Amino acid sequence: MPFRSLTAATMQAGELTGYVVLFIVGTNTAFGVLFGYLYWRYGLEAAIIAHAFAHLVSYVLSLGVA
Repeated sequence: MPFRSLTAATMQAGELTGYVVLFIVGTNTAFGVLFGYLYWRYGLEAAIIAHAFAHLVSYVLSLGVA
């Protein structure tokens, strides 16, 4: 789903540079590997909880930035 993130970044930044694309694709890949490992090692529930927690942390951090 990196394309949705790239679309959102374009709407926010106005311009899509190589660094922005690399950052978004890299972080999506890292979190995908992390959640995949949690699923493989501990099951679906662990991956879902970690994913929800990541969204919660992202939301709280966005409140501080805005």
